[in-house]
Amino acid sequence: MNHRSCKVPSAYLPKTAPNSLDRAKHRRLDSATARGAQISLGRYRLWGAGMAAAGGLVSIGWDVQDSIGELDRNTTRNNLLATAYGARAIATISLLIGHGGIAFSQAGAYFGWLAMQARNTGQEARFLTLARLSTRLTTNQTAMLLLGRMSWIGGAIVLGATVILMIIDESALEKWCSQCCFSRNTETKKYKNDSDELGALFDAINEVV
Repeated sequence: MNHRSCKVPSAYLPKTAPNSLDRAKHRRLDSATARGAQISLGRYRLWGAGMAAAGGLVSIGWDVQDSIGELDRNTTRNNLLATAYGARAIATISLLIGHGGIAFSQAGAYFGWLAMQARNTGQEARFLTLARLSTRLTTNQTAMLLLGRMSWIGGAIVLGATVILMIIDESALEKWCSQCCFSRNTETKKYKNDSDELGALFDAINEVV
């Protein structure tokens, strides 16, 4: 019986497994890439939270000032405006705490990298403490759930209060007209001097233009 030799296609041949050195090399590359991504994510989240906090604090200051100003007029409409300004200020605080806490929980790798780059033991100890606190916050599901709810509930209240203020609040020029020396409205608080009145007028005109 004549046996003919046949060549098996390479697609059907078993593939050789990579050796242990190749696997270890790929694991090191994957680990280094993931580590770099975590460090970058933590850094960007912290920077973003810091910039949002700066803008949020300015917004809170304005809302508190406007709320106090509306309370001085002591009318039903102005009391409603004061409540809306106050609610937006409190909601902004809640929003900043929620976003700041979530950003801090994702910055553990970044703090660890900063500890490695520290120039003295004091800085290294502080960054390591921040890294441990960040990791502990990440593993605390209750705290993370609370921070998430503070973020979206605060954001919803800020949006709702802003819509209400846009509907019922007066423009800067209308406010000036009700507080200037020519106003017949006796319930509003007038400007103390001419310089304040003229400054408010120029600001109102700039806002309208």
